[in-house]
Amino acid sequence: MTSSEVLPRLISCKSSWHLWDKLHSHFQSIFCAKKKQLRNDLRNISLDNCSISEYLRIQTLIDSLSSIGEFFPGSEHVDIILDGLPDEFESLVALISCRFELLSVDEVETLLAHETRIDQVSQEIACFN
Repeated sequence: MTSSEVLPRLISCKSSWHLWDKLHSHFQSIFCAKKKQLRNDLRNISLDNCSISEYLRIQTLIDSLSSIGEFFPGSEHVDIILDGLPDEFESLVALISCRFELLSVDEVETLLAHETRIDQVSQEIACFN
């Protein structure tokens, strides 16, 4: 059974080969568009305009790209996380970047969550003073 979205693309097909070729082309273009969208989302995510949990959806974007054959080594994943951090996190970025031993994605996310918690507590204390 074919969906009403795909059926009009197949009506002119005269052979099964032509039908499969049209289907392949259609879904390949959807696949490429989705991959570009996910890569664009990954490039544009920033902690400036979202919460830490929203920011760390980077993992979801990377998982989605991995599911379609775009793999990111841990070092590149860490770089993506660090690149989207605002200037207030520069000391943390420098600390992580200058280490000889690469931190795992989980370790970087834990440090980032801890740093954010410290900032929240500092802001709460400042409000009481």
